[in-house]
Amino acid sequence: MPSSAQTILSDLLERERTSSAPHLSASDFFEIFTAEQILKNYGLSYEEIRSGVVDARGGDGAIDSIYTFVNGVLVAEDSEFGSIKQNALITLVIIQSKTEAGFSDEPVLRLEGTARDILDISHSLENYASTYNAQLLRAVSAFRQAYLALLPVSPELQVTFFYASKGDHVHPTVKARAETLKTTVRRIFSEAKVEFSFYGAEELLTLHRKSRVETIPLQTAEAFQTQTMGALCLVRLSDFYEFIHDPDNGELRAWLFEENVRDYEGKNVEVNKGIRRTLENPGDGRDFWWLNNGITIVASKAPMAGKTLTLTDPKIVNGLQTSMEIYNYFRLHAGAEDQRHILARVVVTENEQTRNDIIRATNTQSPIQAASLRAFDPIHYKIEQYFALHDLYYERRKNYYKNLGRPRDKLVTISYLAQAVAAIVMQRPNDSRGRPTTLIKKSHDKVFDETWPVQVFLECVRYMRSIEDYLASDAAPSYVIGHELNVKYHLAMFAAAIQSKRLHITPRFIETYGLAEPSPELLTSCLKHIWSIMQAARGRNKEIDEDRVAKSPELDIKLQQRLRTIRTREVEL
Repeated sequence: MPSSAQTILSDLLERERTSSAPHLSASDFFEIFTAEQILKNYGLSYEEIRSGVVDARGGDGAIDSIYTFVNGVLVAEDSEFGSIKQNALITLVIIQSKTEAGFSDEPVLRLEGTARDILDISHSLENYASTYNAQLLRAVSAFRQAYLALLPVSPELQVTFFYASKGDHVHPTVKARAETLKTTVRRIFSEAKVEFSFYGAEELLTLHRKSRVETIPLQTAEAFQTQTMGALCLVRLSDFYEFIHDPDNGELRAWLFEENVRDYEGKNVEVNKGIRRTLENPGDGRDFWWLNNGITIVASKAPMAGKTLTLTDPKIVNGLQTSMEIYNYFRLHAGAEDQRHILARVVVTENEQTRNDIIRATNTQSPIQAASLRAFDPIHYKIEQYFALHDLYYERRKNYYKNLGRPRDKLVTISYLAQAVAAIVMQRPNDSRGRPTTLIKKSHDKVFDETWPVQVFLECVRYMRSIEDYLASDAAPSYVIGHELNVKYHLAMFAAAIQSKRLHITPRFIETYGLAEPSPELLTSCLKHIWSIMQAARGRNKEIDEDRVAKSPELDIKLQQRLRTIRTREVEL
């Protein structure tokens, strides 16, 4: 007979699956659900969570999802690490999700074999192409690239395994298997901190109850509260560290910084060097806040009791560099008694325009790339408003609608939209596949052209989702299984051009005629051309990596040439 926790969890899973992702099977939804709960502190979007799922019809090596973080930031294929010069923290998270009402030793045994194969840097991943699927190898490659890039700065490495199921008891034999797995990984990475956690029904329900609309206490040393219920505070550095990190696992509460428009710029940036020098010299008689501008926190509520502010839904909108340096300092000096203070400005408002004005005002006073503030440009407001009229939620502010509980399949991130537009309208699917971050930073005005009709953006999203639905269906040919990421943007570009009977699709064309949903037959025909060109580009012996081909501008050129020959009927579709 199932326990109360198991019954509640099963009902919860089915209710959430039905309301937010009815297209997913119960097992597929459980993978997403467990990853979302386990990684809640990282503040990932649904798109980012899905990017780590590697369970693709076999070849997953008992790994359902895998994620690499550097200093609390999810590693993407185009992530750069040159700015990090010391004290890097690499966290590798590996999750096994089983819908069974128990824990068995077989998945743990398989995990050990997989870890022995793919985590050992001396083993070439190419040797495992027939053993493990492309998604898993791609994710492990991203981890390896991050690890090797940061090796010169002696990074701290954490490898954490999670085994999630609906179980309520872990047999000692299974626990022993987990200890053996930890020993195996420590042999590969002798200095790594390796952990293995079992998450059953009780643990998953506890995580689920941990709302992302957090209420966190901020202990102040001195505080002046304004009539608008905001506050100007001096906070001890150690108390601020308690505020920005999770005491359960020691990790940064990354979701606190979701509305901060800047990324952490690394240890070698001059301002961060100065912050670090100040932190590392506590005995010079000068308080920290004398030399630092402090941080700005926006919250929806901030009542004060004594000297404790209780902040509801807090976001640090300015002061990421300072916060990261304080986090790194106390992570390396655990338990340090530090009586110095940081200046904190707490603004209480639920008005979105006020929040945006604060973000702009507190970030434009220092050198910052203009692209970092583009989420507040009028074009993004227009897209958000227009999408809402068509039952879609545009995540102009990361995770805003996710945290409100909107259906997963109705959310559209800025990155997703940029990739769709770049592939279909700009005919640059190689950038959509290989350089999504760079695409937004360096080509923002081209991707989000203010002169374009707003319908263009909606049509591109709908068309891209049609491509994804096709690739996930039985209508897609078997040879593309595991390679969907490398073909979907090129397929969108190619099929849209064929369907519109134009070599280049203009925004005005899309405004006038739209982009009709492509038929499976059309997509299958288009995919044959794309696949044959990709395989030819890899060489006779497949010596060129498929990912490299998919990310190359040369592939775009060859596909455009093929479109011309089809248009002139030199080649049949």
